[in-house]
Amino acid sequence: MRMALPDYNFVFCSDSASFHREYDALLSSLIGLTVCRVYAVWNRIDNTWFLDAPMLIEFEQATLAIWTLGSGKIALNWNDINLEEKPKWFDEPPKELNWKEDLVWREYIDLQNKRVSGFQLLTESIGLIVAFDDGSSVGIVEYWDTTDAFTGEILEKYIANPFSVVR
Repeated sequence: MRMALPDYNFVFCSDSASFHREYDALLSSLIGLTVCRVYAVWNRIDNTWFLDAPMLIEFEQATLAIWTLGSGKIALNWNDINLEEKPKWFDEPPKELNWKEDLVWREYIDLQNKRVSGFQLLTESIGLIVAFDDGSSVGIVEYWDTTDAFTGEILEKYIANPFSVVR
């Protein structure tokens, strides 16, 4: 089950050539900008992260959405998703699911106003690494059929072997 987000333009790429054709100009334009936080969707009913949705990286005045699919696809979206608007999974949930939603964007990682120095596409494991001037990085990656974010040693462990990371 995946979040549809029909109001937003996500172009999913399943190989590095199509990803670079689609997104290199956008990513190049973001180098040197300052990022503040990573946001994920929080389910207020269950008090759990809802990681089937994209993650958002908050820049000074805009957001970059990164969404991975377990089928080996990744998509970006620049500045279409507003953090103040509640994400909607279903317009009307199917009755057989017996599921209620109360989703909000919530801070997942505080990036402490870091300046972007580059991007690296992960192709073995699907994801995008955002590198910063201070040598640190954050990875928005496909993790067991969801989209998750890792930093530091957990990100290094994920890059070495995505199946070795346990949340």
